[in-house]
Amino acid sequence: MNPLVEELTPVGRGGVSVLRVWGPGAAARVRQFVGAGEIDLESPGGPHRVRFVDGGETLDEAMLLMRADGSIELHLHGSPAVVRRVVKTLGGDSPPAGGSGLPMEEQALRLSADAPGPTAARMLLDQAEGALRRELLHLALASDDERPALVDSLLERGRIAGHLLTPPFMVLAGPVNAGKSSLFNLLLAEQRVVVHATAGTTRDPVRERVHLGEWVIEVADTAGERELAAAGDPVVTLEAEGQFRARLLAEKAALVLWMDPRGAGPPRSAEGGVPAIPVRSKADLPGRGGFGVELSTRKDPAGAVLVVESILLETLNLPRAPHHSGEGVPFTPALMDAVQLAGGEADPNRRRTLVDEICARGRV
Repeated sequence: MNPLVEELTPVGRGGVSVLRVWGPGAAARVRQFVGAGEIDLESPGGPHRVRFVDGGETLDEAMLLMRADGSIELHLHGSPAVVRRVVKTLGGDSPPAGGSGLPMEEQALRLSADAPGPTAARMLLDQAEGALRRELLHLALASDDERPALVDSLLERGRIAGHLLTPPFMVLAGPVNAGKSSLFNLLLAEQRVVVHATAGTTRDPVRERVHLGEWVIEVADTAGERELAAAGDPVVTLEAEGQFRARLLAEKAALVLWMDPRGAGPPRSAEGGVPAIPVRSKADLPGRGGFGVELSTRKDPAGAVLVVESILLETLNLPRAPHHSGEGVPFTPALMDAVQLAGGEADPNRRRTLVDEICARGRV
């Protein structure tokens, strides 16, 4: 088996390109080409100045470092042609000329700057510190019996990470005066929208991000549903437009919380084709039957928030703790596809090559 070879620096022309060589036989493979007879390639140390020679031709003068984890770093001049030649000589696939892929760690670090919440940031920083790289190396060396479970675990973490990095969108819908705006303000922990007993107070949808436990979600407060008088009255026309926009948003949501003090479900015209969860709002007031899910923003505000969190997690099949420290997570769709492809590869050499590509460029 050839060792794994990856480019740690961004692909493309630069002052210096750094290659990492690791895995079984890494030291022996490097020794074939750098003429390092007097250098101890079994113990951490360096840097050592070496010449990378292939067939009598000097490809480059490089600096060589032995890392504590047994891997070898080669610091080459940053010519894409030289890097491709050295990688090919060592037995790995060539990085694409002018490619835009970045090492996984750098991708994760860049994404962490715009993470939507602290849990998402911690997950990405774990990947920037090598969590996914370690698990992919395990996958590369795994037996046929181990691989399916490893792939399933990584893909499930990736699915969860997708919701961490792109917050789920939830729409609060229902009839007028159902308590939607009160719940919206409660979730935000501030008086973001006007609450009034007058029916039809909310017109334009209002969208904000809120925290539910360790999750960040986007919530929209929308105009209430009710029968309106004949068109022509400007006020009626304005409210009708608000209802129309509410239905459009519901079609784009991951779920709709249909709030009704009676506990009634949404009419078919208001469902929007996405999961619509009926909730009996204002549960502290006398109701008329209805469904099992109830909440009261006035009597039990903390309980109301927990109800919303539970509905979200159950509907989207999400855990309360989205990430555990040190877990490897394929945090982009390209990484998800790459993990599935590598995990399904039966040939060990080809699987190692795929893992090398994933680590070097975050994709295959």
